[in-house]
Amino acid sequence: MIEQCRRSDIVCRFGGEEFVILMPAANQTTAIERAEKIRLCYQEEITKLLKGHTATLSIGIAMWNKELVDLEGLTKAADQAMYQAKNSGRNQVIVYSADSTNK
Repeated sequence: MIEQCRRSDIVCRFGGEEFVILMPAANQTTAIERAEKIRLCYQEEITKLLKGHTATLSIGIAMWNKELVDLEGLTKAADQAMYQAKNSGRNQVIVYSADSTNK
């Protein structure tokens, strides 16, 4: 995961199976591209390790904006997006939207 991040990014474990990546000065396109790279690399590596078995990675993204101004709000929004990814078939990247029915 760290190999797919920029030098300015901060990677932290956040709970048992969850991680947070803070991406200073990243726009939404950059965040999505990095998340997709992480997801694809994870899938490739886990398939090698598990010898044919698969595992998926669901990723939620939240962007700093006028509504999401603190770490608590951002992590809650990213968590909601991650659960939306899981509930929508897993193994995908979802960007948090305040319009989501998943609030």
